[in-house]
Amino acid sequence: MKPVDHRIIAQLRKNARKPIPKISKEEAVPPSTIYEKLKRQYKGLFKGYITLMNFQNLGYNTIMHFAISCNETNKADVKKYLLEHPRINTLYRLSFDWDYLAEGIFKNLEEAEDFKTITLDRFNPIKLECFNMVAELKKEEFLSKPEHFK
Repeated sequence: MKPVDHRIIAQLRKNARKPIPKISKEEAVPPSTIYEKLKRQYKGLFKGYITLMNFQNLGYNTIMHFAISCNETNKADVKKYLLEHPRINTLYRLSFDWDYLAEGIFKNLEEAEDFKTITLDRFNPIKLECFNMVAELKKEEFLSKPEHFK
């Protein structure tokens, strides 16, 4: 990729809804070039366009991450449970000593504790560690500046 591509991608990482004509003007690239790059060169580069939520403004004041290590006999059941649970926002498959990392969004700490208790009682995992996110310091910033491409 060329530096112009880095700048265009950085613009879209900062704001996927930014109008192409505005990006065109700021980056001194014809809009048709940007449209063509999005259609052909960048095809498959972007997974999707999402809205990052401020869950606290909706009354969900507790964000908790759960690292879970399962028994081989119930690993598939734990995965299914986490994938289908309405409070699990993001789920990762891990390696080494852990199987899953689940981000849960809860109204309060009590609701998060209930989720933990139910998970422990239902699946008896080898290990379950909880991390209460008290402040988001940085999110979705990688490749939002052209210098990140170096």
